[in-house]
Amino acid sequence: SLDKYFDLLASDPTQSAQFKTLVSFLTVGETYFFRHFDVIEKVVLPGLIKAHQHDKTIRIWSAGCSTGEEPYTVAMVLHNLLPDIRDWKISIVGTDINVNSVEYAKEGVYRPWSLRSISDYYKNFYFDKNDGLYYIKDFIRDRVRFDYLNLVDEGYPRDENSTKDLDLIFCRNVTI
Repeated sequence: SLDKYFDLLASDPTQSAQFKTLVSFLTVGETYFFRHFDVIEKVVLPGLIKAHQHDKTIRIWSAGCSTGEEPYTVAMVLHNLLPDIRDWKISIVGTDINVNSVEYAKEGVYRPWSLRSISDYYKNFYFDKNDGLYYIKDFIRDRVRFDYLNLVDEGYPRDENSTKDLDLIFCRNVTI
């Protein structure tokens, strides 16, 4: 019954399998690479690079990252902007309340629809194509960490989940 289902959810509201299943049906997973990214690519990230030339450290969090296109886009742009990227300590973390989306993001495998606004340069340099799917290359996939995080919980900001002392926070998908 609805009352029993409510009681089940209320008994352990954010960690139960039932809650996570419900969330997977309620969250919107629509995102794609380079979605509304012009200003971020041409102004925001170059500004961060300039501001951190002295310590060569950038920390970015994509809250509500869905299936990972946003944080992977950040990783690709930073790789493209920083010829000396190996000298930098870059932390990019993507979190989402939808455990299915987080697992999908970790895989780094995408259908062509997710790449609908990406340039041929980025598509050819940062992805391998196989059987109609696009696989993000390991040197980009390894730059992004994905975790489950419910923004209602008190699990942030914390060093342990890379949500503390950040330079940039994306939360565009959270408002959806």
